[in-house]
Amino acid sequence: MVLSLPYALRAPLAYEPGLIGVVARVFADSLLRWYGRRFGTEQWDGTRRLLTVIQRSSGDMRLNPHLHVVALDGLYVAGADGRPVFRALGRLKTDEVADVVQIAKIRVLKALERRGVVRVSAEDLEVDDAFAARDPVLAQLAAAAVAGLPPRAPPSASASP
Repeated sequence: MVLSLPYALRAPLAYEPGLIGVVARVFADSLLRWYGRRFGTEQWDGTRRLLTVIQRSSGDMRLNPHLHVVALDGLYVAGADGRPVFRALGRLKTDEVADVVQIAKIRVLKALERRGVVRVSAEDLEVDDAFAARDPVLAQLAAAAVAGLPPRAPPSASASP
């Protein structure tokens, strides 16, 4: 799975220390819990793991922190002889993927809201401006990197001698 994030969150996630790690942990936990419900608690012991890779840019080198997550679509259970046997989940259906995404979306936004990064309302997602206030030059560079545009020159630097 690949978890892409809204443009408005990309700069804070790239530059706020540890924030993308929070998103990665919440997404991984959401995915593992979903798998647990799918398999049933009698077989799911909660010790399953997955591999998450954080990538900071798109193929076109725009600033785009996102996650690549690899998980087995199944689990190993003890066979009759005690040896592990893989039990496949089967191909995920579109509505199942949508279910995982919805669960993860709600949990990630709540985690970011608790940290004061976003304010979520029924009609909008408002990203806190603390990053831009703390380091306006870096925030401007990050916004340009997300958009794939060159940064604007400061007003004083644009005047010719």
